Order: sequence, then C-alpha cells, then structure tokens
Amino acid sequence: MALDGLRGLAAAGVVIHHMVLVQSPATRDLYASDRAADLPLFGWLLTYTPLHLPWLGTANVLVFFALSGFALASPLVDRPVGRPIRYWLSRGVRLYVPAWASLAFGLVIFFLAIRLSPDFASTAFADRIEHLNASTVGRDALLVPGHVSSLVNGVLWSLSWEVAFSCAVPLIALWLRHCERKGVPTLGAIVPVALLLGAAVTVDVELLRQAALYTATFLGGAGLAFAHRHAAANGGRRPLKPWETVTWSLGLPITLCAHWLVLPLAPTDVVLRCTEAITALSAIATVWFVINAPTLRRLLESRVALYAGTLSFSLYLTHAPVLEFVDAVSGHAPWATLVGATASVPVAELFRRVIEQPSQSLARTIRGRTTRRHRAPTLPDSDIPSHAY
Repeated sequence: MALDGLRGLAAAGVVIHHMVLVQSPATRDLYASDRAADLPLFGWLLTYTPLHLPWLGTANVLVFFALSGFALASPLVDRPVGRPIRYWLSRGVRLYVPAWASLAFGLVIFFLAIRLSPDFASTAFADRIEHLNASTVGRDALLVPGHVSSLVNGVLWSLSWEVAFSCAVPLIALWLRHCERKGVPTLGAIVPVALLLGAAVTVDVELLRQAALYTATFLGGAGLAFAHRHAAANGGRRPLKPWETVTWSLGLPITLCAHWLVLPLAPTDVVLRCTEAITALSAIATVWFVINAPTLRRLLESRVALYAGTLSFSLYLTHAPVLEFVDAVSGHAPWATLVGATASVPVAELFRRVIEQPSQSLARTIRGRTTRRHRAPTLPDSDIPSHAY
C-alpha cells in the first residue's frame, strides 16, 4: 500500500542523511549547531533550500511517528484494543526484540571496527569508546525516552519514543472514539495536537519539549486514522485534483525543510522551535497527502517502493553501524558511504528474515491473534500500512 511506500521513502531519506554525516564530519557539526555555516554555493543550496529534502533526518523520523500513529490507531477505530496487557506485551516484543538485536549487532560492529580500522582514532567510534560501558548499553536496551545514549546505534532514540507511544495507544483510541461518538472526531486530535505543539514552542526543558513535539506528531497520525474512517463511512473524501496535488507537492518540501530555510536569517530560539512545529504538522500532512492523492499513491505502490517499505524497519535499525563500519575500515575512502549503503540492504534483509519477522509472529501470538494480520474492512481510499513499527 502507498503508506508502506512512504515509509520506505522516509527510511531511504534517513539512510542518505547518515551517509552525508558519515562522509563529512563537518556536516555533523553543522547539524549540532542552530546557526548557518559559511558554505560553498553548491553546499549552501543543498543545505538551506528545499534541496535539503532528500537528506532530511529529523523530518523523516517525524514522518515515521505520524505513520505509526495512523497504523496503530487504524485497527482500533472499529473495535476495542482488547486486553491492554496483551497489547502492551505484544508491542513490547515487536519493538524490544529487534532493538536488542540491533544493539547486539552494533556492539559486534563496534568491536570489529576497533580491530580492523587502520586509523581507529580518526573514526566516529573513537569519540564514543570512553563513554561505552555496561551501564550505557543497559540504558539503551531499556529504551526509556531521554535516556538512550545512541553510542552503539544512533537510531535507537526514536524507538524509545515508539515504546512510549505504544503505551499510550489504548488511551488515545478511547479518547478519539469518545470524541467520535460526540460528533467531533477531528477536534479530538486537533485540540491536543495544538496544545502539544504550543508546549513544544514555549517549554524550555528539552526532554519535555521533545515529548510534546513527538507526541503531537503521533497523535496527529492517530487522529488521521479516525478522520479517514469517519470520512469513508460518510461517502468518502474526494481525491485531490491534479492542481491540488501539484500545490501540495510544491508546498510540503518547503514546510518540511522549514528549520533549514530560516537558519541563514539568524532566527531566535522561539522561531526555530516554531519551525520544528511546522515540520511536525508537515509530517502529519504528508501522510494525509499520500492518502488523498491518487497519482502519488500509484507511485508509492510500485514494487521498489513497497519493498523499501517492507524492509524499512530493519534497514532503519541496521544501516548506521554498517555505514560507520565501512567508513572506518576503509580509512574514510570517498567510496565508503556508497558501499556501506549498498551493503546495508542485504544486511537489513537478513535482519528482517532472522529477527523482525519472528518477532512479528511472536507478538501476534501473544496478543491472541492468528498469524494472519487483522485488516480493517476495505474502503475505496483505505490505506493502512502493513508494517507498523
């Protein structure tokens, strides 16, 4: 389905993002700063214009969060979550088993890099080794938001938020169904999302600000699931016309890149936080856009896009250690990131077969479901991702 294709596209964007960071240490410093850098013209255009879109990092993760909200809430629109304990246990297996496997994989890669790198001191691993110990690995394994070090696998921070969202899904579904019974299905999501984004702009505590921003994105995706089903039950929303599709196609890259577009203007911290809120809304809007744009849906339902969606979770969990390892053992050769990205695909496929698929089956068994995935009744414009994180 098209949203699986979107998930694959977002995963590819994250891979490209990390390719750039591994290839250019100066770019890592650029991402760590909230100020524009003095770059050559071509680099400036790739960074501070919508040309940044193909290698956005955080924006693609926000798209993942919105997709997860939609995917996890969709099956609960017409039926209760059942026993919450079983639901939480099944989601725990679905997330923790692959996360722990990727952590173990990352540790193996880390120690192989120590032995095989011709100049270990110049690698990304060298900066982390003095902080790596059993305590940090244990904290990473717990996946508690705000307490993931990302020393071994830099993507696990986002999975910690997926765990938190999964804990909240039954309550979110109850709230949205209550609002639907009251005749205000969209307000049940719009008002909390607006309040959370307001908190993301005004709160100074970083962890609370992140929690507000990410929760708003997830809740927006869940609200889309309920609004989508409500619209379908009332005759369905008309598909976007070609000119509307073109308008959204031109506008979303600008809003997704909002943070980078304003950096050359030396914005204040409040303005930067506003751009993050805009990016979160854009991630939600991207999911809505794919659902309602037939032309885009057809593109995202191609074999390549759907395979990327199938592979996306495993690729997301394994690509960063592979990229860094190939760069380290090659002595930072200019071809290293391309080889690393290519090698990430078979590694992810193996991880999917050996780790992800069995964890999915075990999660379904725990929840008391058959191995065949529950699907909502087919609707003309129904598009529920089949590979929810």
